[in-house]
Amino acid sequence: MANALLSLSTTHNVTIVQKYVVKGHTNMECDSVHATFEKKLENKTISIPHDFQRITEKARINPNPYEVVSPSFCIFKNYNIDLVCKSIRPGRKPNDPTVTIFER
Repeated sequence: MANALLSLSTTHNVTIVQKYVVKGHTNMECDSVHATFEKKLENKTISIPHDFQRITEKARINPNPYEVVSPSFCIFKNYNIDLVCKSIRPGRKPNDPTVTIFER
């Protein structure tokens, strides 16, 4: 992920700021969806990825079942081929890309 963002940043000459929320201090619409999945996954044996799809589709009946779209491999980019940085640690020589932490 770090290399994907760094590649995007250098290609388009933009600064990307990643923000991390404090656990327990968010309330999003998708939280109820994730809670539904977690309830349905309790005490279930997952042997193959298709098991997740099957359980997800059956997790909710009303008002409508969840629609599951399985991604194909063609949508993924391999960022290990042309790594901008081999590590996200700060650079060791002048002009190396670095990671900066902003605190508020």
